[in-house]
Amino acid sequence: MAKVAKLVKVCFVARVIVNDTDTEQRAIDKARASFMIDIINNLEQAKEEIVEDTECPFGTFETDYLHNAEPKK
Repeated sequence: MAKVAKLVKVCFVARVIVNDTDTEQRAIDKARASFMIDIINNLEQAKEEIVEDTECPFGTFETDYLHNAEPKK
């Protein structure tokens, strides 16, 4: 069984109510809780695509081997 690197793309949208003078960071902070719930409960529905990482294939980074994978010889 060969290991491959995959890129998982998801999209979350949250409607928040902020003051018209609030910063973008304030809107992000208010949306954070909604996103965390979506990650836990609705990740599959938020999936847009999963593709093989051809720019940085498995073995590109040392961290690729942290999940019991065998290093290249």
